Amino acid sequence: MKRLIIAGVFILALAMAFTPTTGAYSITERKTISIVSGVADNGTLDVDWLNSVITITETDVGEPSVSGQWVVNDMLTFGVLSAPLVNLSLTISYPSSVVSSSPDLYPWNLTDVDTHDTLSVEYQKYGPGHELTAHDVDETITGYKHEVTLTINSDDKLEDASWNIYFADEAWDDMLATIDADTLAVEVNGHSIESTDWNLASSSLKIDNVVNIKVNDDNELYLTWTTGSGDGSIMPLAATPEPWYAPLNDEPVSGIPTWAILAIAIVVIIAGIAIWKQEK
Repeated sequence: MKRLIIAGVFILALAMAFTPTTGAYSITERKTISIVSGVADNGTLDVDWLNSVITITETDVGEPSVSGQWVVNDMLTFGVLSAPLVNLSLTISYPSSVVSSSPDLYPWNLTDVDTHDTLSVEYQKYGPGHELTAHDVDETITGYKHEVTLTINSDDKLEDASWNIYFADEAWDDMLATIDADTLAVEVNGHSIESTDWNLASSSLKIDNVVNIKVNDDNELYLTWTTGSGDGSIMPLAATPEPWYAPLNDEPVSGIPTWAILAIAIVVIIAGIAIWKQEK
């Protein structure tokens, strides 16, 4: 994690990924399940042929979560078949974001399908920001102004999702301790998030309606706020108090400091007193 402090602004850069909105997406916009092999009474089925006659779409069952997990439904729709597939068994693989993968997640064994039939399976996906680390974060502090940039990559297109940021998570390393609701601004990929779509609590920040997330590309969350004077100006340096003898260095007469004049005056006074005593 890089931490750069410049005369007092705070910048946090992280890689951030997001999850997709409710609705069906093409396979180019989401990482869905994929077909590994197939067999039926007809014999072993060519994978390329299976992919040519099956369309896979995905729908969110739960609310997409950038930092958590949610349930999706992947549906296989069969196109035109020259004959039914009897006792079809399919082996599938899940995207890397799957929460868990076990034999009971492979639901199709000895299934009969025909033209336009559908098969579906539900499973849980992790949001792309669920395992942030300190390496995802850069920080800079300058004056009263604080800036945070989180950068992550997403396998899925995001149009609408929630994101819960917990300040105690190790990746943030207490960087959000001074976050201020009155001056906080939130952007995702340059798109401003309305204040009605985020909620700042004492130990967390929840963002709703996260949009415009690119697939297989860096996505940036940008936070900025101010502390202290609240105007983002550079924090002034505290004045160093002058020592008590500083006025003695003033020069009321050009080139002659006050202390020299006082010293001469003292000598003259002492000499005058001495002469006066002798004459008396």
